[in-house]
Amino acid sequence: MTGTGYQAPAPQPMAPAQPVQPTQPIAQPPVGQPAVLQPNVTQPTVTQRPAYAPPVPPSSVPATAPMSGFPAGPIPPVGAPPTPVRRVSWPGLVALILVVLLLGVTAFQALQLNSLGDELDRTRAQAAADVSAADKRVDAVESQLATQFNAEKIAAKTLPSVFRVRTPESIGSAFAVGSAASDGGTNLLTNFHVIEDVWNDGTKKVKIEHADQLYDATVVAGDKKADIAQLHTTAKIDGLKVAATESKSGQEILVVGSPLGLKDTVTSGVVSAFREETTQHGPYIQFDAPINPGNSGGPVINASYEVIGIASAKFTDAEGLGLAIPIKIACDKFKIC
Repeated sequence: MTGTGYQAPAPQPMAPAQPVQPTQPIAQPPVGQPAVLQPNVTQPTVTQRPAYAPPVPPSSVPATAPMSGFPAGPIPPVGAPPTPVRRVSWPGLVALILVVLLLGVTAFQALQLNSLGDELDRTRAQAAADVSAADKRVDAVESQLATQFNAEKIAAKTLPSVFRVRTPESIGSAFAVGSAASDGGTNLLTNFHVIEDVWNDGTKKVKIEHADQLYDATVVAGDKKADIAQLHTTAKIDGLKVAATESKSGQEILVVGSPLGLKDTVTSGVVSAFREETTQHGPYIQFDAPINPGNSGGPVINASYEVIGIASAKFTDAEGLGLAIPIKIACDKFKIC
């Protein structure tokens, strides 16, 4: 159909209606019941023409007009294919199941990873605690080892601060002590009897030697009764530390000096006793490390690399009977420790 208008067909003349002649009376059903057709009953042929009604244009019929016996809704156009019924696809269903399973596995793995992370944190914390405890044990062991007597280490740390002292009439030993002097030089301690000749003649000049080092030094103070003297040199030498406590019997010691002029000599032993008796020089430390003339003025060192006394004498008619002046006496006298 083309064009934009609608033309109704011309009306056709109707033939005159023919009278209907029933051949057999039709039984009428009771009121309120449906008619029942009787078998083998010939119905009269009825020829009727419907009253004329012009055709309705298609555009005037609502597209959504409900039809008797059908639900309301849009009527599909004539010739349109029927709407396909969506059916379940087995591959799609399998894929959906796999996706759900993968999500479950992923969630489980996430929980496992979270649990492993917590376990790792606990392990790290425990490891850190173990390391800290191990460090403390190492420190304790090192502290204990530091108090263990090691003659080699003590000698290596002490020898650079110990010198041979030469005067016109004697040879002895001296050692640097305390911090640097006020002028940047070094203070040293020795026995008074080592420098007595230069003290008496008023020169008060001595030479101090260590390895290939030779320095001039001056006697700045002395105490003949206590048998101690203080030297000073402009050279910069590391001073030894002094012990804060008195020595005790059985304490291991190292004696450093120049016996018979043999510089850089060490001998070891123990403290035999601390003698409180007042003698010519006051209290003294008795030890068994071998010493000889030339050791006078040298330091007696404990296991903590600290000076406990100044080697000063030995009994000539006995073995293992050396004497040292407690370092506290010299430090109190000269105030240089």
